[in-house]
Amino acid sequence: MKLQGFKIQMDTYLRGQNTSKVKRLPLLLILGMFFVVIPTLKGQLIQEDKMLHFGVGAVIGAGTTGVVYGITKNKTKAVIWGIGLSTLAGITKEVIDHNRYGKADTGDMVATTLGGIFGSFSVKIVLDKKRKRRRRLK
Repeated sequence: MKLQGFKIQMDTYLRGQNTSKVKRLPLLLILGMFFVVIPTLKGQLIQEDKMLHFGVGAVIGAGTTGVVYGITKNKTKAVIWGIGLSTLAGITKEVIDHNRYGKADTGDMVATTLGGIFGSFSVKIVLDKKRKRRRRLK
């Protein structure tokens, strides 16, 4: 009996109908799974170093966006600061690498910046959803 109810819920989900029990999967979950699954594929499409840079950029971008939004209550400024600070971190790391090892990798800087963009917009999406929920409750 329970299995049939689950099947009906999954059918409505796959058709795009939103029921009270079944919510759409957040885009962030799907994107997160993408970055977990892709490196495990045969041939490893993304280097581990780039994934680390992406992760650090995402943490910096999300953290900065959250802090700046908490201070200013302005999502646009918060996202700009989040992306800007993660980009600055990527550039700084590559300048240090160039000075220490004589070689900088622009791919690392790009990965850090992309992580910052991902982290900043992730926080913005969460903030937008909270705002929509508050509007529905009023």
